[in-house]
Amino acid sequence: MLRSVRTLVVLVLSFVLVAVSAPTARADMSESERKAAARAAFLEGVALQDGGRAAEALAKFQSAQSLFDAPTHQIHIAQCQALTGKLVEASETYETLTRRQLPENSPEAFEQAQEQAKQELPALRQRVPTLRITVTPAPATLQNLQLTVNGNPMPPELIGIARPVNPGHYAIAGAASGYATRQALQIDVQEREQKAVEVRLEPGTAVVAAPPVYTGNTPPPPPPPFEKPKAAQTGPSSTGLLFGARGGAFVPGGKVVGSYAMSDFAVAGPGLGIDVMARLARVLTLGGMFETASLGKPDKLPSQFAGTADVSLSTYYLGANIGYLSNVDRVSFLADIGLGYRNLSRKFEHQTGQVLSQSATGLEFALGAGIMIPAGPLRIVPRAAFNFGTFGATQIDGRCGVGGSPYNATACLPELGTARSTDTAGHTMFYVGLGLLYHLDLGKKPEPAATASANH
Repeated sequence: MLRSVRTLVVLVLSFVLVAVSAPTARADMSESERKAAARAAFLEGVALQDGGRAAEALAKFQSAQSLFDAPTHQIHIAQCQALTGKLVEASETYETLTRRQLPENSPEAFEQAQEQAKQELPALRQRVPTLRITVTPAPATLQNLQLTVNGNPMPPELIGIARPVNPGHYAIAGAASGYATRQALQIDVQEREQKAVEVRLEPGTAVVAAPPVYTGNTPPPPPPPFEKPKAAQTGPSSTGLLFGARGGAFVPGGKVVGSYAMSDFAVAGPGLGIDVMARLARVLTLGGMFETASLGKPDKLPSQFAGTADVSLSTYYLGANIGYLSNVDRVSFLADIGLGYRNLSRKFEHQTGQVLSQSATGLEFALGAGIMIPAGPLRIVPRAAFNFGTFGATQIDGRCGVGGSPYNATACLPELGTARSTDTAGHTMFYVGLGLLYHLDLGKKPEPAATASANH
């Protein structure tokens, strides 16, 4: 009988030892095996995170971290905690990673993960809301005071403190000896919000047991349903439309025709411009412009009109251009080249009836550059442009004699009277001024690429 008992005891102990040692043997993995398993879990987590399944990715990263402690795991744990609404937990994970002392000769990926945590932590801190709970009557006047938040006991030491919480819905109730809330206080806390609520306990017959001992391990309230956050829009859209007006000074130069200097025909004056351009492929512009200016009167005029005639001098330009705009949504550089048609004219009207009209027309090449400064939907554009070309034809008409005697080009204006339309010469037109354009987005702004995965 005794032998049978001993045999039974040995068998039972053997069974227990096998049962206890079997899991230990399975858990007894080599360091290489743990690293390989951690890497496999990490890569699955990265794929899930990139696919917008942050909750599942979080579990993978936590498994990888339990197998092998690495900063590359921690940075992804923090990111997934933030994506699933666990902002408080994400903040603590970031803090732990930023304060971590990395050993010398740590992998570069570990250092990059820690540096990334330092960059992302400030923005996350701003998102974490706070909740301040106060109690009426004053807690010091109550006995056996208990507060619950979403059914979990809240330590009395937190009353009146603005403590960080996760965004979400909260049900707050309270009770004390002879007091209780009529119903739980229902509140919603949003990101970045600093919420303050008052829990009012009203006299009643509530019987309250001694408050439970707070262990510091009260689970946080459940997060709100996960929604993949919308990525911040970065960069300009692919297409758009810009249109507006500008004003500035126009300065002519060179020669009108033959040897006739522009300075003897007209000088600098104010003018206006209208611009319309389409933006394509984010940085390319195609458009047109119209400019008109009232030029100044030169010191030198034909003797028969000098000081005795009304003089009007004007020019207009109509052209098309193609340009480059680095970023329409930020202070950026713009440049363009173009081709257009210019008309230059002046008219003399003498009180005796003498009238002389002169005009010149031709093609011009244009080079422009400026700075675009965003101001809401408007763009402020200081700009300069340089046009150059030749007048292919000149025209003179009118009456040069008193009482309408026949026109004589040589008598009226010898300088142009002997010039032919083939006597072309180069001229220039310089512009400097300030414009205001309205920007209309016609395309969808691009979203940033998914965060590159850290390797370890």
